[in-house]
Amino acid sequence: MATNQKFDRIVLKTSSDFSFVIREANPSDADAMIELVTHYGNNADMIPLEPREFVPTRKDELAWISSFQQPNSLLLLAENKGQLIGNIDLTGNTRRKMFHTAEMGMSVRKEFQGKGVGKELLKHAIDWSNKNTFLELLWLQVYEDNAVARKMYESFGFEVCGKQGNFFHEKRGRIANIIMTLQLQKKNSG
Repeated sequence: MATNQKFDRIVLKTSSDFSFVIREANPSDADAMIELVTHYGNNADMIPLEPREFVPTRKDELAWISSFQQPNSLLLLAENKGQLIGNIDLTGNTRRKMFHTAEMGMSVRKEFQGKGVGKELLKHAIDWSNKNTFLELLWLQVYEDNAVARKMYESFGFEVCGKQGNFFHEKRGRIANIIMTLQLQKKNSG
């Protein structure tokens, strides 16, 4: 996998004296990724999954991980003491007219939120995207009532470009879907 590697592993220490690794996913992460996604589905109220709604097989997860081999895509993992604690994925569009775009998805285990993991995942994904010769635009979807995430995305330059009302049907009510975009700042462009 080293020859196809797009992202160099880094070790980070946040201000709260908490350390973790950000690295690119590989096929050997399939089982840990299934456990992570299961955890998200069972414990997150800002992800559109019900408990046990999404149960990928190992084969499914391997196929998903390998889909990030296309040059406009990246899957990064955050790891603490051998446990996956978060991830960010940039899913590049495969259509030629939209190949310059990637949809972003991110989540962090509830017990590790507020420690800088999401902020570092986002920072390094954007840095990688700015260096990527194909990507020009990142976009994401976020619950309207997820003020913490929206504020973080805005601090990195994401702007609201759309709103779909009554998009998520949650126990707490009907929640709008906010669509945000980031125009990448290319170095050495032109």
